[in-house]
Amino acid sequence: MTLITEAIFLVFFIAINLIFLLQIGEFPQEGWDHIGPAAYPRLLLVSILILLGITLFNTIRKISIEQKSGNIEISFKEVKNMLLKYKKVIITLLLFAAYIYFMYFLGFRIATFTYLFISQWYLSSREKKDIPKILITSIIIAFGVSYFFEMFLGVIFPRGVIF
Repeated sequence: MTLITEAIFLVFFIAINLIFLLQIGEFPQEGWDHIGPAAYPRLLLVSILILLGITLFNTIRKISIEQKSGNIEISFKEVKNMLLKYKKVIITLLLFAAYIYFMYFLGFRIATFTYLFISQWYLSSREKKDIPKILITSIIIAFGVSYFFEMFLGVIFPRGVIF
């Protein structure tokens, strides 16, 4: 059962990766660079896609071996346990999707700060003593990165409809 759930998650991640890969085609082709601004993200996504494909191939091969021996059984309890095992991964992906969606409304700085704060708090031990570190880190990354890129590299980050 673990192998089947793993294969399902791999197919899901491959689909998400392909969606991101298709979105990269919408990058503007500006500047002096011949390969364009989409080259590095495209390289990363293709590399990840290759690794996911290899992992999916190996998982399917293992499933076929298990199926021949008759060891594959599917139960609701095993599916539930597997979802609980990947709970943090699923929630982090949902937070990232919400971050991308709300960036249109909130702008890069506010959306990035909010995403970093919520995701770091969720992935931390969730103690009150961690909040100042998470807050400072989120502020430095969200506002520092945008300041550096805008002031020194001339890259303009998305402004939101609201902010």
